[in-house]
Formats: sequence, C-alpha cells, structure tokens
Amino acid sequence: MADNLRNYDLTYLEELSAGDSGFVRSIITQFVSEAPLAIKKIKAYVEQRKWLDLNYEIHKFGSNLAFIGLNDIKNEVSKVEISSKNLSDLAEIPVLVDIIVQRCELAIASLTKDFEL
Repeated sequence: MADNLRNYDLTYLEELSAGDSGFVRSIITQFVSEAPLAIKKIKAYVEQRKWLDLNYEIHKFGSNLAFIGLNDIKNEVSKVEISSKNLSDLAEIPVLVDIIVQRCELAIASLTKDFEL
C-alpha cells in the first residue's frame, strides 16, 4: 500500500511512548484486534437505531482513534456522538458511520501491513 494511502499519524502515540517502540506496537496491535469488533457494534447499533448504545460505543471508540492519529474522521465521530446523544440529525448518522468505517478499515489494513501483524 502506498504511503499516500495511509490515513493514520502515529506522532501523538510516539510522543506518548517516550521512545518505547514496544508500547507503540502494543497499542497498534490492540487497535487492530479490537477495532473490527467496535466497528461491527457501531454498524449494528445504526441498523437497529439504538442511538444511545451507538453514542456509548462511538465515544469509547473515538478516544482510541486519537492514539492512532485518525484525525481525518474526528469531525464525523464528533457529529455521530452529538447526534446520537441528542437524537438529532439521525438521517445523517448512517452516512457519517460509513465514512468512519471506511477510513478505519483502511487504517487497520495499513497498520497490519506496516507493522506486519
């Protein structure tokens, strides 16, 4: 996968690790193994229109995205979080979740390849 297709930025994680590459690798490994389940839950909650469950899951998942530097979907995550909490703009949520899922799947694929997981 070409570098220009990579959508993650590990700057924050690397700063947080203070040079501990094992820590960086463990966080990435954890993200790659747990993100697919979180994505599956998020998609299911959207399909089932379980907005409060979606709010909880997207909030929890959003904090993990910061470690991986998926900054390109910060706005979408925030909008889903606000809309699902306030039960507003619900028609917009599936579109936003599709964007989040696509970008996360790209990051998972890139991280898996780049870190040989």
